[in-house]
Order: sequence, then structure tokens, then C-alpha cells
Amino acid sequence: MNVVELAARIQAMSDDALDRLVVERQVPAQLGSTFDLAEHLLTDASIAQALRWRSATELATLAAGTSTPRLDALLLGADGVAVPQVRVLAAEAEAEAPDALPAPVESPIAPQMAIDEAIKVSELVHRIADAPITLRSRSQLPAATARALAAAIDAEPGQLEERLEPAMLAGVIDRHDGRLRATVDADAWLASPVPDRWFALASAWLAATPDLEAVAGFSRAQFPLADAAVLAERERQHRQAERLGLAHRGTLTTLAADLRDDLEAAGGDGSGADGGSGLDGVTGAGGVDGGTARAALAEHVPPATASVYLQPDLSAVAPGPLEATVETRLRRIASLERAGIASQWRVTAQSVATGLAAGETAEDLLAFLGDISLTGLPQPVAYLVRDTAARFGALRVRAVDPVAEGGARSQARSADEQMIRTIAVDRALANAGPLQTGPHRITFRTSAEEALEALLEERYPAVLEDDAGELVVRVPDRAPRRERERHRLVARLRDAGFEVGEQERAWLERQLLTAVRERVPVRLTVTTSGEPVDIELIPLAVANGRLRARDANRDVERTLPLSAITKVAGLGVSTG
Repeated sequence: MNVVELAARIQAMSDDALDRLVVERQVPAQLGSTFDLAEHLLTDASIAQALRWRSATELATLAAGTSTPRLDALLLGADGVAVPQVRVLAAEAEAEAPDALPAPVESPIAPQMAIDEAIKVSELVHRIADAPITLRSRSQLPAATARALAAAIDAEPGQLEERLEPAMLAGVIDRHDGRLRATVDADAWLASPVPDRWFALASAWLAATPDLEAVAGFSRAQFPLADAAVLAERERQHRQAERLGLAHRGTLTTLAADLRDDLEAAGGDGSGADGGSGLDGVTGAGGVDGGTARAALAEHVPPATASVYLQPDLSAVAPGPLEATVETRLRRIASLERAGIASQWRVTAQSVATGLAAGETAEDLLAFLGDISLTGLPQPVAYLVRDTAARFGALRVRAVDPVAEGGARSQARSADEQMIRTIAVDRALANAGPLQTGPHRITFRTSAEEALEALLEERYPAVLEDDAGELVVRVPDRAPRRERERHRLVARLRDAGFEVGEQERAWLERQLLTAVRERVPVRLTVTTSGEPVDIELIPLAVANGRLRARDANRDVERTLPLSAITKVAGLGVSTG
């Protein structure tokens, strides 16, 4: 395949397919035209980079001179035939494809892994929904936040990003403009049954992850040309596949096979070969309308319960998945200590204050806890709720005018003079810059929201009020539903507005100018009124749509219109 033919194929691709191509082939964003892209994709360096990601099966296919729809989409082949340069480089790997792919296995643990992962990812989404995260430079999670989130699901902080990725792919959390937030679809997703939540996560992940068989059976031999970075990424994908119940002991599970069948039935093959997500009509953030995989997983999910074992030590143990309405309300007045099929919660003064700030009353809370408890209402729990309610609102935080307050941005007021004096000397609040300005008043350098968070963190009974002294009920912050952002190169190529013929002439002129500058001979195919003729020339100048060159064999000068030149070779990139 030459550059002109490849450019024509690129021009005919859909935006989705082109986007996936430039992302997966790791194309430089600064390329200026379709011909630049085609020329880049045919370089040995670009092909070698693409082959590092290919499985042994794919390498063996390419080495044999054949291709697949997936490889065609990456322009490593065309119409089932490998690109010649690709075939040569793939053959050097000497990869051997397995005689036959192993049949999916009925794993005894895959469903439990899938259920557990859906619940744990749900907990991460809950926490992000409750408290959106401001990211560090390069969109990194703050270290302390990452540790806290990882601890909530008993995970390694270093693997937190890979646990969040399926939720981002499913569109329930959003990383944008330096913030990590739950989306407008998150609440409906969180309220859906566990099988629906898993289906949304696994479907989105599978649609974005090609080579599932190779990922499931991850080993160095599965990716013969992979470097350390590629192997690390494939190993990460393997861990994700196992957590989602799609892989077990190096083999696809029946759950994975069912899920892929569901995607194919809905019009996506799960390979991403068409550049789309493959999810249309299958799932959404609010749940799914069925599916073989979802039904298979549902058989393993314990019945939802509306009860917990409430203990005198202020803990509450749920013996199985909680009903959505019960979990939502319990989350407002208790903190989750251990996520899983059986979860553990703890009632604290801060969690009760959060419920009170959301509009609950002490009597409502005690009635709710009494209704869901299988062990009655322990006295320590009742005492904590009533004591917290009695102290609730004793410290009221609001914004103030920095000009009038000498730079202070917020204040806290309380009738308890001792509390004000304690806050003024509390070293844990030093970053907020507390300054006592009266027996019942203290100011802070931070905003009212930041001061409130700092005070609550140190277990002060703080609430936020507006200028009229009314309690402020926080409205959940949700990110909008976003279209998947395309690679900026795709937009530039589409906005260029060139026809392939115009791009071809621009590309041809650029190659000839390079030949003039480097003083190297080229072999041209010239087509006028007769048959195409191949001639060897040494370009001397290009101007006004014409080439002036010396015929190397006859030692005479020729002048040719660029429109008559159909092919050029001799500059290290064969186009003929």
C-alpha cells in the first residue's frame, strides 16, 4: 500500500474510526494533513510501535500476509491482506499462534469477584459524589485522597486509578477541568441493582479493551514484541479483567463470553474496531434492560436486605447487599468502613451531623435505625445521636467581606466561649488561619466551605449558614454528561477541508522539494496522454506547479507538470 492509497483510506474513515486509529497507533498530534498521517503510519518506527501491542495470534496472522477487521481498522492491513512493510516486521517476531483458543470456563469465583468489584467501585463513586476531588497537576489524585479512597475498598493506592477506570468509561465519574466528579448519571447508576451496575462497568470496559483472550491469558509470550510499558499496561488490563469476572486462571470466563455476545447482539463487537463504544442499546448509567451476562450474574447475587446488626460499639454490619433506599439513607448518617457483599458501617458524631445538616431530625434518625436493626437500638447509639443533635449548629460558619475583615474570608460564631478559644489555638486548624475577634467569634483566611470542612474534620459541631442566618443545605455537585472527546488531530484533519487530490499534490510537492534540498535522485511515474512511464530524475527546482529536473541517464534537463506525476520513490518511503 502506498501513501496515496493509504491517505484515501484515511479520508474515507468515520470520525470515530479515525479517532481510535490515531489514539491506538499513538500518532503525533502535530501532523498537518492526511498525507502526513499516511506517511507516518508507513514508517518502520510507527509500525514497530503498533506491533509492540499486538498479541502472538495477531503477529502470526500478519506474518502470514493476512489481516483481520481489527487489524484493518488500525491500517496494519487492508481488506484482509497485511500491509507489506507490516508483514516483514511481524515475521521477525517469529510468533506462533495457538492451535485453538481455549473454551470459556465456568469459574466458581468469577461471579463473586464481579459482584465484589461492582460494590467497591460503587463505594468509590459514592465518595466522589459526596466530595468532588480537586486534582493535582497532570490530573493526579492528591496522595492523601488516594490513600483514603483506596482504604475504603481495601485496595492498594497504586492501583486506585485502574479501579476507577471502568466507572469513567461507563460515564458515572468524570475527570475534567482539574476535578474528579460524579456525573448526572451517577445517582441512577448507584440506585440500580448490583448486576446492572456491574453490567454497565464491564460492558464499557470490554468495549474499550481489544484482544480480550490475550489479556485474559496474560504472559510475556502472549505479547512477543512488547516493551516494559506495554507489558505493564497489559498486566493492568489483566487485573481488571479478573476483578470484573471476565478472566480466570488465564482463560475467558463464561461471563465474559455472555457479555461479548450481548455487545454483538446490540450492534458492537466489543473490539472497538469500529471506533465506537459498542454500548448503544445495551446499557446506560441508569442500568440495563436485560442481557444474558446480567442475568447470569444476578443468579449469584444474594437477596437484597433492609436490615443490619447494630452493635453497642456504634458499628453496623449488613449481612448482604442493602436495598438501595436503605443504603442511601444509612450512608447519610453512618460512614462505611468495609465495602463488599457484606458491608460494615460506623455511626459517628460527624456522620450524624451530616444527616442532620441534610434535614434529618434526631427522632427520625433513631426511628430509622431502630427499624433496620436486627439487634434493637443500643444505648450508646441512641446517646450519640441525641447528644450530637443537641450540639448541632452550635458553631455556625458563613462567608464575610475580606475588605471589611482585613483579608479574612469567613467567620464562625458560637455561644460557647470555650469552643471559640479552643478553635483559636487548635494547631490542626492552623492552615485555615483562625483569628479570634471576640468572645463568640473567630475568622478564617479560607472560604466558608473550606473552613467548614476543616472544622468538621476536627469534630467541631459546625454548620454552614447564609447571610440571613438560614442553614445551607448543600446541593450535590454533578458533572454534565459529556460526549467522548476526540483526539485533536482528528478535528484538525477534518477541518482542513482538502480533497484527497489536492492533498496528494501538496504531499508530492513537499517530497520533491526535499529531494531538491537533499540532492537525491528520485524515480517518478509520469502519466500524460499515453501509458505511464517510469523515469529517474534529479530534481533541481519546484515552482508554479512544475518540476525542473536533470535526467540522470541522458544528462539533459526536463520540465514536467506536477499534475502528470502520479508516483514518486527514492526518498526512503516507497510510494510506488
